[in-house]
Amino acid sequence: MSVKVKSDRILKTNLKQDDEIIVITGATKGKTGKIQEINRKNAKVLIPGINMVKKHRRPSQDNQSGEIVEIPLMINASNVMIFCPECKSGVRIRVQRVDKKKIRSCHRCGHSFDKK
Repeated sequence: MSVKVKSDRILKTNLKQDDEIIVITGATKGKTGKIQEINRKNAKVLIPGINMVKKHRRPSQDNQSGEIVEIPLMINASNVMIFCPECKSGVRIRVQRVDKKKIRSCHRCGHSFDKK
């Protein structure tokens, strides 16, 4: 008898909140935005204005008529890359140690993504 064990893996990524990213696959391919939230347990990121869906709200005491609102859904972290402003494209990240600190930089041009 085999028992399925739920994996407790946490996403290990070099993406951080407020990083500028570009979507590399899916319906919103090519769009850019800033990361608002990262869910490391489910490996998903939330970017305002990307992956928008319509949600129908029921009429309530506050909202008598009901409404249709657009909200952003989370997108898988594997579908985005960090956007380098110098290369003007999505790039991989190189992590280097400088003065006992980890610095994230573009692997092509060396642009630093961390504030100094």
